[in-house]
Amino acid sequence: MENNKKSDGKRYIWGVIKTILYIAVVVIILLIVSYLFGWTNLADVPTILQPIGWFLVLVNPYLIWIQITIVIILGYLIVNTIGNMIFRYIKKYSGRSTASSIRTIIRIVGFGILLAIVASILQVDPAAALTLGSFTGLIIGFATQNVIGNIISGIVLVITRPFKPGEVVTISGRTGTIKEITLMRVILTLPKGENEILIPSSTVLNSLIVRKNGLRKIKRIKNNNFFFETITIK
Repeated sequence: MENNKKSDGKRYIWGVIKTILYIAVVVIILLIVSYLFGWTNLADVPTILQPIGWFLVLVNPYLIWIQITIVIILGYLIVNTIGNMIFRYIKKYSGRSTASSIRTIIRIVGFGILLAIVASILQVDPAAALTLGSFTGLIIGFATQNVIGNIISGIVLVITRPFKPGEVVTISGRTGTIKEITLMRVILTLPKGENEILIPSSTVLNSLIVRKNGLRKIKRIKNNNFFFETITIK
């Protein structure tokens, strides 16, 4: 267990280092490329670069596309690195499916930021971009208001961890054992174990939660075709 914690710690540190290195590489490469291919007139090219001045001036019209290519490639690596770091962290507490969902959201947000950076390089009119983005966001917001609300609430529950699977809680007046915590809902198993309640994450986040002390474990024993349940509180 101790070795696993050390291994996870090293992965997080390495992930942070990789992210910082990628960002530094992006900045350095963009500065170098802008300097080398930023000349529009052969006479303005520094003496040390005169032997290849003709090539630098020739490539100048395509400078913007070179910059965009660099930003997209290294930006993709940065977004993936951050997404994987968060995936490994969330996976320890909420399972693989929830961690994968959060990683997907991180990637979508990251790629959205990446597109905004590309748009700024292309010098898209900010007012036009803002108007189009606001209109599109308004439509999507109305269409997915409940879904987005549940996803955000689910992320908050995963990060704050007010309870964990196996714990006995009372949510909105219903008492049961937490079976699973996902982005969209919390699955609550009722005392008899026959039924499950799926409570939206936003409802859970805004509800009064009563948490019992200890974990409740249910063991089903079959005897003469009948099932018996033994309940232990730790």
